[in-house]
Amino acid sequence: MKKTSVIVLFLIIMGLFPMIITSQSTPPIAYLISANWKSVPSLFNTTQIGVNLVLYYNFSQIHAYTLIFKVFLPKGIVNTSYGNEIQNIIALSPITYVYQINFQLSVKILNQSLPNRILFPVSLTFITIEGNEITYYSNFSLQYYGIPNVQLAVLNDSLRGGYNNLTLLISSNSSVYNLKITSPYFLNSIYFSNLNSSRIISVKTFIPFGEDLVNIPINVSYLTIYGLYNTKYFLITKIVNETNLLYTKVLPLTFNFIYSGFVDFNITLINNEKFSLNNFTLVVNYNGNEKSYFINYLPPNSSTSLILGLYTNSSITLNIYGYFLSPLGIQNISLGKWYFPLTSPPIELTLYNNTLNITNLLNEAVKNVTISTQFGKIEINSINSGKYVLLNFTKLITYANVSLYINSERIFFPVKVKIIPVLATKLAVSYSFANISTSLSSASALLLLTIANEGNTQISNVYIIVNPNGAYVIPYITSIPQLLPNESITIPFNVYSSSNKTIGIKIEYYSENFTHTENINVNFNFIKKPTITLYLSKISDYLTYPILGIPSILILFLVIFIGLIFVPSIKSKNKKLK
Repeated sequence: MKKTSVIVLFLIIMGLFPMIITSQSTPPIAYLISANWKSVPSLFNTTQIGVNLVLYYNFSQIHAYTLIFKVFLPKGIVNTSYGNEIQNIIALSPITYVYQINFQLSVKILNQSLPNRILFPVSLTFITIEGNEITYYSNFSLQYYGIPNVQLAVLNDSLRGGYNNLTLLISSNSSVYNLKITSPYFLNSIYFSNLNSSRIISVKTFIPFGEDLVNIPINVSYLTIYGLYNTKYFLITKIVNETNLLYTKVLPLTFNFIYSGFVDFNITLINNEKFSLNNFTLVVNYNGNEKSYFINYLPPNSSTSLILGLYTNSSITLNIYGYFLSPLGIQNISLGKWYFPLTSPPIELTLYNNTLNITNLLNEAVKNVTISTQFGKIEINSINSGKYVLLNFTKLITYANVSLYINSERIFFPVKVKIIPVLATKLAVSYSFANISTSLSSASALLLLTIANEGNTQISNVYIIVNPNGAYVIPYITSIPQLLPNESITIPFNVYSSSNKTIGIKIEYYSENFTHTENINVNFNFIKKPTITLYLSKISDYLTYPILGIPSILILFLVIFIGLIFVPSIKSKNKKLK
């Protein structure tokens, strides 16, 4: 019953597919062959063809154990070894009636001018256990639409570091569908639902900085008329011209020179790109230090300015670069390197205690000096070399623009005003004792005197004079050449005395064109005299001392009591004896 059902089912299949070929002389064997393209046909490259064989076989009538399935390749198609046939050997089982066998043919197409329907002759050879061969001949066919050829080219002659508009020429010799062009260098991908000719398109592309040549990988995927997807890889090489449209300009606020002290730089980031900058980090490296600025957004053809303030006492090299996120990830771009030598303006301005000091630093006289401030102008006829002019000036200024003549040539420059704040001199004095040794009659110690300059001006010619007031002090006079602001010094003195003393110390020093005096008193109170309370305390200790567990004071009272009783009786007996 099972064999009959299989035969009926197979005969139905044979009626549906005209490609079914049955043997005229051997009805127990029947087969069906079909094929399809497994990969898109390509010229000279390996192409895969899928073959499906459905075989009915009755072992009870033909005792075959092996089937040799051989495909004869048509003209223009060869196998991978450039032969003209491919064969498959299939083992047969005596208990299996229906086989469905799938295998692939690896072929190469050498001539793309093939007929629209390609015919592949085949042979099926059965090897019986008796050693006989039974061969059947058939064929299968494949529809051929030609070899799809999608090509891509970049029309730009050259590119530059940064963002570019990349012009692409994409073409196809046959209809392709769902075409997609991608690259890690592209800001977005390109899509066509259908392409059957040539198209010119433009895509925003980012090119890495600092390259002479760039290799742009491009992937093109599409659906062919064969119903199969194909992917082509292109590697486009282009010359890179380093004409960055993203750069900086740096100008110190003191024009083209810098001098010791605080200097401000105006850093301008210019974006002449056709695309905006987002989340851009500008980094300034100067003399081993680094400072970063974050720029959230900078539109095309615009600029933004930043102020870098720093302190320097040497020439400055500014190395400026930036970080931002590109289609290729985080990119680093050099934005310029700037060098500013340390120089000095010919005129120095110092403001102190409502006095403006104007000093000529040149080795020659300057004439027609004009100092412009926000409060007006100051004009001076001339200042000789190394000389200065003092003017009463009650306004606070930080910068001034100066113009003057040197050898009949007029020059202009800004000057940063040195401001010296006026603060009172402040001297702080404190003391402590160390290595203290005492007895009932004398005491000695090490006196540590600390003198600190808490003002903002230098103190000089400091003299410390000790008045021992009956004590013995070494040294009794000493001096300090100078004390800078926020500087302190501790001076040791050896002190010895047979009684408590008050030691006087006078400190004289010179500051701000004046001599100042400070006086302090040091109490030397380490000698302690004995008192009656001390002796009473000792007597109390003796009276309460226990003897055999009995306080000594009770024993004393008992001895006195016994003495009072027995002494009178002894005296009376002595009288009677006389």
